[in-house]
Amino acid sequence: MIQYIDKLMQDWARWSKVRRDGGLGYPSTASGCRLMVCHGGGHGDIVGIDEQSMEIEQIVVRLRQDKADMYRVVEWFYLAGNMTIDRIARELGCHRDTVYVRLHSVHQYVMDAMHDNDLAKTTSV
Repeated sequence: MIQYIDKLMQDWARWSKVRRDGGLGYPSTASGCRLMVCHGGGHGDIVGIDEQSMEIEQIVVRLRQDKADMYRVVEWFYLAGNMTIDRIARELGCHRDTVYVRLHSVHQYVMDAMHDNDLAKTTSV
């Protein structure tokens, strides 16, 4: 597991869940909280989450089209909420070690795509 990418994916999942519930990608408790996620007592601690989450969203959409087996891990691990690896393995019909391998592959895919996006930004300037 790549910790930095895991954190980005967790942030994306929170953003995505709010957005899929009919929101605009912002926490439903703070409509004026545009570029940060407000946790618990309303303290914002992630600046720029919308832009980053939109980038992750685009990468996940590509992942869904290119590698469906890895996307299913994303669905169960990040979007289903509080699922054990054993439960995810049962749902996917694979061994728990396979879940970890696919999860690492997802992280690698996201990291590579983000790197490609950064390269594209710097070469287009």
